[in-house]
This record gives sequence, structure tokens and C-alpha cells, in this order.
Amino acid sequence: MFERCIWHFAGTLYNRRHMVRQRLLWALIALLLLLTACNDADTEPTATASPTALASTATSEASATPRPTATATATPEPPQPEVSAVQQTVGDSGEVIISSVYAPRPAWLVLYADDDGEPGEVLGHVAVEEGESRDVSLSVDPYRVTGRLHAVLHQDLGELGTFELPGADEPLEVGGEWVGATFEVDIQVTMPQIVVSDQDLGRDGQIVVDSVTAAEAGWVALQADADGEPDAVLGQTAVEAGENENVVIRFNWRNATRQMHVVLYNDAGRSGRFDLGGDDRPVVINEEPVRAAFTVSLPPDVTVISQPLTTGEVVIDRIMINSNGWVSVYSNFNGFIDRRLGVTPLEAGAHRNVRVSIDTRNATDTLHVMLHEDTGVAGTFEYPAEDPAYRDEAGHPLLFSFETQEGNYVMTEDQALGEDDTVQVPLVVTDLATWVAVWNDDDGAPDEVIGQALVSPGVHRGVRVEIDAAAATDVLHVILHQDAGVPERFEYPDGPDVILQSQGSAIRAPFMLLSE
Repeated sequence: MFERCIWHFAGTLYNRRHMVRQRLLWALIALLLLLTACNDADTEPTATASPTALASTATSEASATPRPTATATATPEPPQPEVSAVQQTVGDSGEVIISSVYAPRPAWLVLYADDDGEPGEVLGHVAVEEGESRDVSLSVDPYRVTGRLHAVLHQDLGELGTFELPGADEPLEVGGEWVGATFEVDIQVTMPQIVVSDQDLGRDGQIVVDSVTAAEAGWVALQADADGEPDAVLGQTAVEAGENENVVIRFNWRNATRQMHVVLYNDAGRSGRFDLGGDDRPVVINEEPVRAAFTVSLPPDVTVISQPLTTGEVVIDRIMINSNGWVSVYSNFNGFIDRRLGVTPLEAGAHRNVRVSIDTRNATDTLHVMLHEDTGVAGTFEYPAEDPAYRDEAGHPLLFSFETQEGNYVMTEDQALGEDDTVQVPLVVTDLATWVAVWNDDDGAPDEVIGQALVSPGVHRGVRVEIDAAAATDVLHVILHQDAGVPERFEYPDGPDVILQSQGSAIRAPFMLLSE
């Protein structure tokens, strides 16, 4: 009985396990059929298809949802030419950033200033490649930037890589409109300027500039005046970026003009060294140099050299006077003025090479020059009743004296060979027609004449002499010869145009011929 129960229990357990296995098997078959049906709904049957029962099931299930008919893929529209820019700040560097540019072929991105809402002056340009370019940088003159800018795409239709406007490289148009972008800018640029006041010029040789504002370190230069425009540089002082106050410029005050100019220069050459005529150039804003003119009150002064009186006139190298007046020449008596030999009117300002005709019959070995104000009848010399002489701090009349028996002489300076193979002799003083001859050098002594020029009696400055450059040596000599033979024909050595002498020595002066 017990054994029968055991077998009955075992059989029941076996049947239950068998049923579980069957149920698991049918569940797996159902899951496999479901997966096959889903896969069949998404893809076409392959050559190695699933068994027939799975494929038909998948087909039956898939047929419930009709498969869409396949159509050709649409061709995407090509990107359109475009320029995109945002509001930004423009500083002293002049850099402008354009956010993005799309060009259908190599092109130019051109930046325009604003002119009443429309593109005006071209500020700069840069090449862009075909396709998209991001953060395109342009460097422009910051002083020409306007509060609104226009970035425009231009074609490169002329010589590739060469910007031609006006010319072939016209703006790219779409639908009759330029391809570009307009955007606002915040201009934060240091505006260079100079402020200088009229002032008295003393014999300490300095002027004071009230303020100099510079975008970067540079130079402020003092320049003489020539017909209202800056001329020779008289002195300079370094300035820092930003505002510089009470800038002092020292110079030789005798080279001053009544009106002078202060000009701002960059420091683009050798740092800390003023390279006039080199890389250091005036700072220019809107095609105008940054400069200021002012008037100085000049200390009364006369520069006159010793000279012969054979021409019947006295040549005064330089005169400085603050108001209209007179210059007079007097003979000497024990160090004081005696007879007036000549007088000439002067306008206020600085004057060079003033000639005063004199009465040579009463001339003495020493002559005196005086300056006078014109306080009486304008244009009429009335000294001593009117037109008083300028006086020194002690109240004595200012006297400027010179000698008339100095004889002939010459002055030279080192220099480079000038245009047309010429050299310049700064000063020649002579009492007769004279040849200014240039000799080359042989071991420190004059060798042979390589050029000459004729001057008349009197005082001559800046005499130019054309020379044989091929025969020139590093050291040259200027020697004076009299024109004693056929007038205006140089006859030396086989002729009478002998060398002029002073106290038994030739009148000559050497100088160096400098390389460029």
C-alpha cells in the first residue's frame, strides 16, 4: 500500500513537471513567432527566409499595416550667401570681428563706414574662403570707425587674390540686394591731441606743451614754421600712451620762429630713439597729422658774422623781434655807437639773411647792430626821438658787434653726397669773386680738384658744388681760389686762379664724405 502511494506521488510529480515543460515550450514557440512577425513587418524577406510558418505569420501580421510606397529622397537646398555680425566694442587696435560668413566661392569681406544709414567709405577688407568662415577679423583705422558699420560680401571676379574696388570685385547680390550685415559699435578709442598755449620764449631754450594725448608711446616734436606749415624739427621729447601734461621741449632758441608747431610722432623705428626721416612718422587721423600751432614772444636777438664791406652792405644772419621795428648799423667809437651807416625796417618775427645797405665811407673795423621798436610814425625811422632801442635787463641798449677786417674764410661740415653728385659748403665769406674748389685727399693733404663753383664778393650760405664722385675720397677739402683770369673760367693749375691765402696759409677747410 505504501509503495503504491509512493508511485502515485512520483507519477503525479512527473506529470506536473512534464506539463510545466510543455507550457514553457509552447511559451517559447509563441515568443519566437511574435519576434518573427515583428521582424517581418520591418524588413523584406531574405533569400534565407525563416521557416514557412514564421514567415507567413510575420506576413499576416504585417499586412494589417500597409507598407508605404518608397519615394525618391528630396535634394537639399544649397546654403545661401550670408554675413552675420553682432554689436561690439572697437578699441585702439581697430580690430572688428564678423561672427560668420558663408561664401559660395572665394570672395572678399569688405567693411564700410556708415554714411547716413548706408555703406560709405571702405575701411578695410579681408579674403574669405569658399564655404563658412567664423569670427573673421579685420583691422581698420580706429579713427575712421563710425558708430554703425556695414560688412558686405564682395565677389573676387578680377585677378584672383587681388582686391579690385573700384573694379571687378563688386558686391555679391541675391535678389537684387547686397549680401551683408549692419551692426552697431561702441567706439572706445584714445583720440590723440595736442594742447599748447602761446608763450614767452626765454634764453633758457624751452617751450612747454600743456598736454599731449597719445594712443601709444611716441614723440612730440617742436618744428619751425615755413609759410604756415611745419618745417625743420628743432627738438623733441618722448611721451607715454595716454595723457601727458606740461611736456617740456628744449631746443636752440635762436632757431625759433614767431609761430611754431608741435607735432605728434609714433615710435615705429628703434624704440626710444627719434628716427626723423626714418620709421618715426607723424600720427595721422583722417588724413590729417596730429599737431598744434602757437605763437611765441621772441627775445630780441641778432646773429651777425665778421665780414668784409666790399659789397656795400651788411648781411645779418638772423634777427628775432616781437613787433614791427627797425635794424640799424652804426660805426664804432671806443666801444659805443657813433654814426648811423644804414637802417632797414622789419616785421615782427624771425628773419634770416637780412641785408642792410650802408655808407662804407664812415665804416670802422668794428660795427654795431641795434634793434628798435617802431613807436612813432609807422614806417618812419625816428631814433632817438622815437623808435627806442631794445635794452637789456640793466637798461643798456642791446649791441651786436662784428669785425670788418676778418678777411676771406670758409666753413664746412661732414655730409653725405647729395643729389646730382653735389656737396654743400655751409659758409663762404669773400671780398672778391672767388672759386669754391673741392679737392680730394691724399694721405691727409689736398691732391687734385674734383669740382668747383663761382661766388661773388660777400657772404654766401649753402654753396653747392658738383664733383666727380668717382674721384672722391672719404676726406675732401674746400679751398678758395681767386677768379683772376678770364671771368667765370676756372684756370688752375695752368692759369692765374691761384689759391687765396691768409697769413701765408691756404684758406681751406676739410670735411668727411659720409656714406648713406
